[in-house]
Amino acid sequence: MRGGRSWTRLAVPALLAVWLVGLPLFYFQPGWGAPLNPLDGPNVWAGLPHRATIGQLLAGAAVLLAGYALGRPLVARLLGRPRTLGGVLAAFGLGLGLLSVIDLLLAAVGLLRPTLLTVLTVALAVPGVALLARDSRPRLPRAVPRPALLLAAALLLVALGFAAVGAVAPETEYDAIWYHLGFPAAWLRTGALTDFPCQYVTAYPFGTELLYANAIAIAGPIAAKVVNLGFGLLLVGATADLGRRLFSPRAGLAGAVVLATAPTVLWEAATANVDLAAAAYLVLAVDVAVAHATRQQRRTAIACGLLAGFAVATKLLAGLAVPGLLLLVLLGPHARRRGMRVADAAIVAVLSILPVVPYLVRAEVLTGNPVFPSFYGVFGADASRWNASTDAGLNRYLDAFGLGHGPLRLLTLPWDVTMHPAAFSGSFGLLLLLGVPLAIRWRPRRVPALVALIAGTYAALWFWPAGTLQARFLVPAMALLAPFAGAGIERAAEAAGQVWRPLAGGVVVAVGVVAVLLLPPFTQRQERDPGRYLVNVPRATPLAYALGGESRDAYLTRHLPTYGAERRLRELAAPGDRAVVIANSALDQVDTPVEHVPVFAVCLAGVYVDPRRAADALARQRIRFVLWERAQHDGMSEVVVGRPAFEQRNLRLVYQDAGALLFERLRR
Repeated sequence: MRGGRSWTRLAVPALLAVWLVGLPLFYFQPGWGAPLNPLDGPNVWAGLPHRATIGQLLAGAAVLLAGYALGRPLVARLLGRPRTLGGVLAAFGLGLGLLSVIDLLLAAVGLLRPTLLTVLTVALAVPGVALLARDSRPRLPRAVPRPALLLAAALLLVALGFAAVGAVAPETEYDAIWYHLGFPAAWLRTGALTDFPCQYVTAYPFGTELLYANAIAIAGPIAAKVVNLGFGLLLVGATADLGRRLFSPRAGLAGAVVLATAPTVLWEAATANVDLAAAAYLVLAVDVAVAHATRQQRRTAIACGLLAGFAVATKLLAGLAVPGLLLLVLLGPHARRRGMRVADAAIVAVLSILPVVPYLVRAEVLTGNPVFPSFYGVFGADASRWNASTDAGLNRYLDAFGLGHGPLRLLTLPWDVTMHPAAFSGSFGLLLLLGVPLAIRWRPRRVPALVALIAGTYAALWFWPAGTLQARFLVPAMALLAPFAGAGIERAAEAAGQVWRPLAGGVVVAVGVVAVLLLPPFTQRQERDPGRYLVNVPRATPLAYALGGESRDAYLTRHLPTYGAERRLRELAAPGDRAVVIANSALDQVDTPVEHVPVFAVCLAGVYVDPRRAADALARQRIRFVLWERAQHDGMSEVVVGRPAFEQRNLRLVYQDAGALLFERLRR
């Protein structure tokens, strides 16, 4: 409480007033009644979990344990034997990053094959189990009162349950199906990182997708989703450990609850995206950097740099946090000589770039732009892959998120992201907005202030010039702010207890109620803006599929309008075929060996111009199939290939149902 007592005494009544007045206003919607999030699917209790699901869970766990087997010796060398939560999590992070590097080396020589990856993963996972069992010594934080500890544990377990049920269901998210899972499946067929010239995402960094290849090689795409769930657990654990280092065990535990119950984080944990992986590496890097501020050893700087590098090799956007991380390493250790701190920061800077260099070189060779397709105005690109028109189209799409730019919008960003979640395609709930202000001190301590600066710098650069205001890209900053929200909640409870002891428990219960209202049964209540549909939050819990009450085909038929056409495509297609896809769902390239070509690809520029050029583009790019979602087919007249006259002359309808149409190109 030092340095903040008077501020807290003023802030606690204001916080309670916000809770009493603001919560009903925030959550009230016409027709409030039963929870909106149903148990998705019929016959929920018709059976037991699929045998395949058990195998996929074990396969995903095997990849994580293989990472621990690789990372544990490195952590022991750099940070000492992992006796604490932070050490164990750092071992997972460093090991998974190293496993991804090994996969990249195998791909470079054409050996990224299912059998080899399976043998490698299992051979590493076996000692990983033994090492983790020896290192893990769960200890309950003694400083946390038992009722608060039980409440936090219950909330974390419920959040994990919702995420796990979603993770074992078949993937339905566009990007995850398209390339986070589709590309690794294609690499396993060729043994290398295949180039897809018609797909602009082909030149991205693939640090985490390579780990998905290990999981897919063993047990298929759901195993890859389990790996992503594991990264979610690493992220929540790293947030708790960071809060412990910055403030107290109670603040760390509260911060973990704040992050784990955030709707967009829960949604991410149930998909095969890579945002949680990038955030987990990044928060672990900050956690190690905070430890470096007290330990002040060169080896901790090496660990910090490697973790930051693995974050950037997962998603280039993670590089937005590197400048702030360097400041933490440079200014955090107050007892270390300036020259040594500069050397440590230089090591972190070099290592934060090193893991992504192969991907940058690959992108430069393939496209002429090392960060393709970003910064087209600076680097340009191969005209056959990208041009000014497609760049403008992508920018128009990205600019549709958020509520606009400008200095005033930057100042109101925390409020806007919280109160208008649909505009940012994701929600983090109210706890961050309610808790973080209470962690502010008139005289802030050096290291927490530097960590806050990392989060603020990342958010500011995400706001501009990163290019898109999607909430899921803000997860790293929110994860870094969660310990501050935990510290604010802790200070509120302490101050309330000084006024009247039972009031401290009331603050804890109020936080628990807010956290419960963020869980999937209630997330749809956050649709506050008329005409905007909130996405990237969990809307239904696929318990029927998880318990064996629904088949995979039945589940996907209900969720993907194009699934029936995809099954027919699987019967007709041969390996190497290409299909133009015009739909809100991507083509499953794991089970269907057909290359998904988006209709907006540069190589298909003619499909927006005239019938002759459209026919030439399909023939030149060896497109055999055109798959339409029916709703898109009926409402997208600007695409030439969907016009009746073009279809009659150039295409043959081979399948149709209520959700989609599948055409095969006539060869002349």
